[in-house]
Amino acid sequence: MFVLGKNSAIPIFKLLVYVLLIVLPVGLGYLVSLFGIIVGWGSVVLAIGVPVAIASISSLRLGFYALLVYSSMYSMIFIVTKGVVPAGVICEVLLLITLVGLLVRHFMVEKLDWSSLWNPVFIILVIDYCYFVFQAFNPNAQGFNAWFVAFRFATYKFLALFLAFAYFQTKENVNTFLKIVLAFSVLAGVYAIKQEWFGLFSFEESWLHADEKRYKTFVLFGKIRKWSLLTGPTEFGLLMAWACTMALSLVINPVLSAWKRILLAISMPAMALGMLYSGTRTAFAMLPLGLAFYFLLTMNKLKTIIIGLVVVCFFLVIYFGPFYSGPIMRFRTTFKGSDDPSMNVRNVNRQRIQPYIYSHPIGGGPTTTGAPGLQYAPGHPLAGFPPDSGYLKEALERGWVGLLIVMSLHFTTLYVGIRNYFRCTDPLIKSIYAGLISGFFALCVANYAQFAWSAKPMDLILVSTYILMFKLTTFQKNGVQENKA
Repeated sequence: MFVLGKNSAIPIFKLLVYVLLIVLPVGLGYLVSLFGIIVGWGSVVLAIGVPVAIASISSLRLGFYALLVYSSMYSMIFIVTKGVVPAGVICEVLLLITLVGLLVRHFMVEKLDWSSLWNPVFIILVIDYCYFVFQAFNPNAQGFNAWFVAFRFATYKFLALFLAFAYFQTKENVNTFLKIVLAFSVLAGVYAIKQEWFGLFSFEESWLHADEKRYKTFVLFGKIRKWSLLTGPTEFGLLMAWACTMALSLVINPVLSAWKRILLAISMPAMALGMLYSGTRTAFAMLPLGLAFYFLLTMNKLKTIIIGLVVVCFFLVIYFGPFYSGPIMRFRTTFKGSDDPSMNVRNVNRQRIQPYIYSHPIGGGPTTTGAPGLQYAPGHPLAGFPPDSGYLKEALERGWVGLLIVMSLHFTTLYVGIRNYFRCTDPLIKSIYAGLISGFFALCVANYAQFAWSAKPMDLILVSTYILMFKLTTFQKNGVQENKA
């Protein structure tokens, strides 16, 4: 018998624990039987999400890490739970929670200096976001829903700018960011190799066959294009190409310890194979373009010239060698130009739609092209038209005015990054600059043939790149700061 008195709190606490251990599983099982598996997954989300939310509010770094890791893994969570868990919404919730914690600390604990945020890159980003808001009044658009869908994602990336700016306060934070991104890229590359060599898991097979359009996109000539832990082969291939470019920049850097450079060198083949298994021809072109830009930046070094020659020889062996597997044959078609039937179809579509671009300077409105246009803006002249290009989509939906803003952003970002690269004296910072600039340039080119900017975690990587282009140089060892871009 439990009687209130000396030391009685301990047995009462034990009794409550035992009761909870019995009641919670039974109660959860009963709720699942009534309302389905959504209750089970909801319980898992709460059990993990509540501690993560508390940590995100209390610590900016933990919040940024949680958002970065989750945005990398959310696609796998969506597939495993069969869409029961709103994986995409959780990214937005994590971002908002972390920003709330940041604002509370800014006003109640320690004020953050935002002065260096106002530079050419951020100013154009603000102009771009304001233009997106203006699109709500576009007379060519049909309805509010189509605009709101695009505005939601634009707001997510715009708010992420402030989070990234607040997070990147030291060089150690930059190093941690790169470690997380590259570690995930290696994991994704290894997982793609598993998918290629040992096949898909049953839940992946079910997800692949659940949508006929997805199946036709993922399976070409009887060969499954691997998507690893991301939403699709294209997003996966672009991330692998970017990560290979970044890793090579760090491998060449003599400041890193030997074991770190060896580890990066060993990991690069896994990412390159993952890119190859994705079957993404844009990524096949993106990698050599990114590396070529990197070699132009650093061609004054003998080591760069030697590695460049090795890469060129390797490319020639793959392109002309007696290898005829599906991924390699698809790799070769990337560089055939006019001989590629799919590229010819895209060129015909672009020529056919050009008159619409000329006659609509502010475009037809966000989310009006392709399949999303059929869903959110049925009856619109652009609904169902496949843009097949980030730039063409921009020109159609936000007009050539929006396209000029985007191109100005790309030019300014590259200009600021290249200028700061040559002004930088810290070898490690200089190496990171070279990798980020080369990867960004490759993504700019890739956006001509794909939507290279919207998928996760690439959107958060791009947001971080915008911030680092003008902020990296403030972390130099010699204390020389270049806050003004």
